[in-house]
Order: sequence, then C-alpha cells, then structure tokens
Amino acid sequence: MDAATGLPVRTKSPRDSPDQVEYQGYASAGGREFPAKVRLTEKDKVVAEFWLDSLSTDLPDKSLFDPLPEAVVWPVCDNLKLPVPVSTPDPYYPDVELHKQVQGVVGLQVVIDVQGRVRDMVVIRSVTLRFNEESQAAVSKWRFKPAMCGSTPVPYEMVIEVSFRIGG
Repeated sequence: MDAATGLPVRTKSPRDSPDQVEYQGYASAGGREFPAKVRLTEKDKVVAEFWLDSLSTDLPDKSLFDPLPEAVVWPVCDNLKLPVPVSTPDPYYPDVELHKQVQGVVGLQVVIDVQGRVRDMVVIRSVTLRFNEESQAAVSKWRFKPAMCGSTPVPYEMVIEVSFRIGG
C-alpha cells in the first residue's frame, strides 16, 4: 500500500515467487480510486499490461450475465446426494496394448446429467489413444442414479478413472 494514499502499489503473488502485480496511476469514478495501469510480471518478465482508458459508474445490462441457453445450470445445494453408479460395463482391453503389456489409468472428466447419463466427457489423463477411446466408449454406456438436491435431480461434474490392468 502506498503510505500517502492507502492504495495498492505492488503485491507479491501468494506462491513465494518473483511474480508481481504492479498498479500505477489512479483514476476516480463514483467516489472510488481505480488503477489506471496494471502490469503483471513473472520472473522479472512482463507478461501482461492493462490500461484503463475510461471509467463509468453506470451498471451494465444485467442480461449480459444471464447463462447462455445451452449452459448447464449448477444449483447451490446444502444437502447434495452424490450420483450412484447403477451400470458400469468394463472397457474392452485393446489387443495391441494387451500384447505389449501396456497398463495404466485413463482419467475422464464428465458431467452426470439429471437423467443419470454421462455427458461432456473430456480425457484429463491419458495412457494411449486406444485406451482413451475404449474408456470413452465404455463410460458413455455407464448409468447413474443422478445427484440429488433434496428431491430434485441435478447435474454433477466428476472425474472417473478407468483402469487397464493385466491379470488384475
């Protein structure tokens, strides 16, 4: 903080690194002070700079913050019950990987929808392309009792790990 103004001048990142955020020059709007320039540095190298060229106290149209029509709405729930697997068929172990004795775990980030089906699958940990494909094929057939907020089914995001082990 600048001793004279009480405004932020420079802050260190919380990671005990040489990364910094520098604030320079201030402008007023609505009785408040805002930095006119922000500079981000990592290891003494400038990675981004932002300049404020205008300020307004007018609030933007609230509809700008409405979710898009195709967006998944994540409710806030105090008594969430997690999804429960109902059917989890095993993946096919590709012959090539089995012959080469390749093993591993594929991680998939998925959304369990309100019908208990797997949606929006993304590979987040890969072993081989074939393992990824077989994991996705198997998990796309999995079914769950959906997550519940009280008595209402709700979507739930989770990570599923699919293990490929020889003899186990």
